[in-house]
Amino acid sequence: MVSSEVGECRKRTGERFSFKINEQSGTVILYCNGRICFREEAREFSKISLELLNKRKNLILELSRVKAIDSAGIGELVLVHMQAQAFECAVRMVAPTATVRGLLELTNVVSLFEIFPDVQTAIASLAAAVA
Repeated sequence: MVSSEVGECRKRTGERFSFKINEQSGTVILYCNGRICFREEAREFSKISLELLNKRKNLILELSRVKAIDSAGIGELVLVHMQAQAFECAVRMVAPTATVRGLLELTNVVSLFEIFPDVQTAIASLAAAVA
């Protein structure tokens, strides 16, 4: 379970998926590592993301260390997008690998998210959207 404290929190769900949570400028950043694939990995990814969105904060998904994503992971990304819309929160993606980005483009899920090269640029885009 995600710590109720905002700051840094670590959890390992096995060797396949791990994450770190940080907050910067009022935005939560979920640093993902490993794979977002079938069953536990994809479910854990969405569980954490949805818990963060339930706090009504904007979310940045930092994906530079995600090596693989499959249809289950894609489905969970769509679920995260839909929940963010329901809570009137924004979700941004940062630096997906070429493999992950290719699959996002192939499935047209890329159209649901704004993608940025780094966390600072994504945070700046959220600040500009509020202004």
